[in-house]
Amino acid sequence: MLGNLQELGSIIYLLLPRSFRKFILPVGEPIYQIIKRILQFVFGTRQAAFLLKGKNKWGKGDLTLLFYGDEKELAYFSDLLYSERSTKEKLGKVFIWNLKTLLNSEITGPNMIICAVDILFLNFLTRQGFIIIPQWVQFLIDLSKPLSEIWYLSKNQKKSLANDLRKIPKYQYSYEISHNPADFKLFYYEMYRPYALIRYENTLILNSYNHMKLIFDKGFLLFIKRRNEYVGGNLIYIDKRIPTIHSLGVKEGNFKYVQQGALAALYYFTIHWAKEQGYKWIDFYFARPFLKDGVFHYKRKLGMEIKRSKKSRTVFGMKIGSLNRGVKDFFANNPFIYLDRGKLKGLTFIGHNRPFTPRDLQTFYISGIDTLVVISPVAITNQAYKFVGSQSMDKPFLMHVDPKLFFEDPTNIIED
Repeated sequence: MLGNLQELGSIIYLLLPRSFRKFILPVGEPIYQIIKRILQFVFGTRQAAFLLKGKNKWGKGDLTLLFYGDEKELAYFSDLLYSERSTKEKLGKVFIWNLKTLLNSEITGPNMIICAVDILFLNFLTRQGFIIIPQWVQFLIDLSKPLSEIWYLSKNQKKSLANDLRKIPKYQYSYEISHNPADFKLFYYEMYRPYALIRYENTLILNSYNHMKLIFDKGFLLFIKRRNEYVGGNLIYIDKRIPTIHSLGVKEGNFKYVQQGALAALYYFTIHWAKEQGYKWIDFYFARPFLKDGVFHYKRKLGMEIKRSKKSRTVFGMKIGSLNRGVKDFFANNPFIYLDRGKLKGLTFIGHNRPFTPRDLQTFYISGIDTLVVISPVAITNQAYKFVGSQSMDKPFLMHVDPKLFFEDPTNIIED
């Protein structure tokens, strides 16, 4: 329903005379956003529940998931949790105020519960003992810093980034700005769509041509070229004096270009273009809040920082239903960002009996988090605390939680 509304609005807008669009957009967009929010809330009060069973992705143990929310979000978590195709049983549609009854049902008996709901229901989930995870986190770069400081990373990340950047002169990349509608058609059908479908498979919510054409109408394209051949592009628009990267694509979705540094060139030239234009920040849009997610990892490697996105109105509630090896495997292999009283915090579970060190901190740290919660049977070393104290003020506060306390009651990660 919401997707159809967005598509209809885009079509109507594009049918208007070009000279009229700039006058209708400031009036029409706020009205559209209000209608969209009302519909999101109404449809979000009653959603489908699913029960998934299968082998977990990191071990031999079984994992049973009760999921409540949009089936497109279910596809993402199914891919994140299971190594093979899991069985899926639809339990019917449930009003959110009846969710507690469903959770107490003896029929389901899940190891984990995940709910994808509107942010207006955040307090309801918190009272039920859920960990609150944002649907997306926003990535930005502070362009007031020198590039050498922006790309200040751990030694391993520096080496990886340097290897990527060396490919730019090796393959003779350059860039070009385009406002040409014919170029947008090439970008959408020959770069964005094929790359997105191959890269994200069944977890992608693909943007329509008309919706992205609307974005292009108030923005432009930054193409990267090898000699005279376009091999990739970014769709960019300016939002409150901040260049925002809406979508990117690679020619024919061919990962040969990715391996030859096309994505590195896209990010590199976009950053340099924005810095030359005098912008203070650049918004590299969203990624999932899991630190090992490919997009999250790559943007972190480029020295970006995160913040809570105000454009996304969905949050995930995660709760342990019954503890087994599959649940522990999930937390051990999926450090993630969560929300606590409006602040972004990081959570990582270390199951072995090795202390948390400064090297671990560099692995899990990203600028923009308030606290890094370490769930570990062994305390954090004094060296790690000293390392935090010796860094700039934006380094996170470290908090240690014993695994027994966490798995008995995950709300122990919430600070008083």
